[in-house]
Amino acid sequence: MSKSKEPAAPNQSVTISLNDIGVKYLTSLQRIYDITTFSMASARLINETNYDEFARTLQVMPNASTRMNFDRAKEEAERWLFRNSLTDALSIVIPLLEDCRTVCALARWKVSKERKDADLQKITVDDRTAFLRMTLRDKFKHLKDVFGLASELESNIESLARTRACLAQEGGKVGERATGADEEDLVLRLKTVQFINTPVTGQNQEVSLNVSRQFAEIEKTFKKGEAIELSKMEQAAAIITITIFVTNLLEGVQKFVKDSGAADQPA
Repeated sequence: MSKSKEPAAPNQSVTISLNDIGVKYLTSLQRIYDITTFSMASARLINETNYDEFARTLQVMPNASTRMNFDRAKEEAERWLFRNSLTDALSIVIPLLEDCRTVCALARWKVSKERKDADLQKITVDDRTAFLRMTLRDKFKHLKDVFGLASELESNIESLARTRACLAQEGGKVGERATGADEEDLVLRLKTVQFINTPVTGQNQEVSLNVSRQFAEIEKTFKKGEAIELSKMEQAAAIITITIFVTNLLEGVQKFVKDSGAADQPA
């Protein structure tokens, strides 16, 4: 990704690197992904005996009479892991959108024929405050209307945000606040990587397989009152979906900066 110098104040400049911005967010997502997959792998090794023996070694419990049995604890632990990993992964979306807005606004300001310090102040303070107060959908609309910046995964991110609300506030079940504006139920949209095997015939008529990857869409619908349950692969796909969104949006910012000519101008 490109680098461009943006004035931060009169007679002062700072270099904004889209590479650094991308690395920051993708590194955060990789950390969440690693913790999630580690926890999933660990859960596969525990059995009822392990669970009971470890509980006994702790000796003291808040209320032993309500202690969950193994199956119930496993189910709740999986829901707890998904809720927290999804919350952590989604927590980068708003800062990402604000970074994208700021970079695009500064790029436009930089190539403007009349660069005023007051406009710079407006971009970094007033406009930022107004942007952060918008709903997620309004943030998407603002970036598209003002900078032509959009991602085909916006509906995926909105569906993940509604899913998080259910997991955190509705006891893991779909409630009234979960549905979209045009949806009766919660429709969760995920992206995952699909491997495609294509037969290839060689010069000696020997057939081999050419393995390629492509993104595939996963769509799951949950009725109101229904508990949200996902497979481990689908839970991992939630993080991958956000990862693709980050990459997709930053590519759009890179194109905007390049097309504006800001990257080629001296500070």
